[in-house]
Amino acid sequence: MLTIESRITTSKPTVAFGKIVAETGYLAVWFIFKNRWYDIGKFYDQSGKWLGYYCDIIKPVSKLLVDKSRTVNLTDLYLDPWISPENKFLIFDEDELADAVKKGHITCKIAKCVKDQMNILIEMIRNGKFPPTSVKQTHLMQKSTN
Repeated sequence: MLTIESRITTSKPTVAFGKIVAETGYLAVWFIFKNRWYDIGKFYDQSGKWLGYYCDIIKPVSKLLVDKSRTVNLTDLYLDPWISPENKFLIFDEDELADAVKKGHITCKIAKCVKDQMNILIEMIRNGKFPPTSVKQTHLMQKSTN
């Protein structure tokens, strides 16, 4: 697992369940896993209050930190679940996935894999098995600035 802490930069705020959950200046701790179909961002507002988890369905990364002189490309596969602190969830960008298939950016086969992986995550969320314990136990390191 690779963990990265960074400030968020957005073109417009992201809203989930009527609340802003991502806005320029907010903080995220990102978790990238080897051979998994997702990454996870643990999001915090500018005061350091935890807001929830933002995930990206991604093409699995087979080599993570194998060679420190190389970078790893992450391929976002459009579907993005948001999980609130109350364990409620919603899925962003379903329209973008459909559009990507229509325009030939991804194949129907990959789109099916993406949807299958999303269904697996939904089941894990409903059963309290997602995100992983290591993610739940990691906290913000940076000092927040107001």
